[in-house]
Amino acid sequence: MSRTQRILVVDDDSDFLELAKLSLELRGFLVQTACTAGQAVYLAVREPPDAVVMDVMMPGADGFEALRSLRDQEETRRIPVFACTAYAYRGGVLRMQQSGFDACFAKPVNFDAIAQAARQHAP
Repeated sequence: MSRTQRILVVDDDSDFLELAKLSLELRGFLVQTACTAGQAVYLAVREPPDAVVMDVMMPGADGFEALRSLRDQEETRRIPVFACTAYAYRGGVLRMQQSGFDACFAKPVNFDAIAQAARQHAP
């Protein structure tokens, strides 16, 4: 029997967090949320999720900084991290891929696509 996958969703927009939590729970995931990059790194190190959906543009530390922090730590190094952004223009997507994000999703988000990516990257 397979266990339920855990996803951490990170965004400074509380409405988006609520929508993502509900949408991914309806698709069978356990969802934890964080509203800052620092909180996301703390939660991921404390209890590593199976995947992270990370907003790229946030006040303070952004998604790129959070990704670097996650990749620098042994506990979180191999967790797939998916960029989620309203700035998914061609050059931006390339920058996200080169930065080490495992996938990039444009807002408004297709939660079926995120669910599929999380399942494909499952441990």
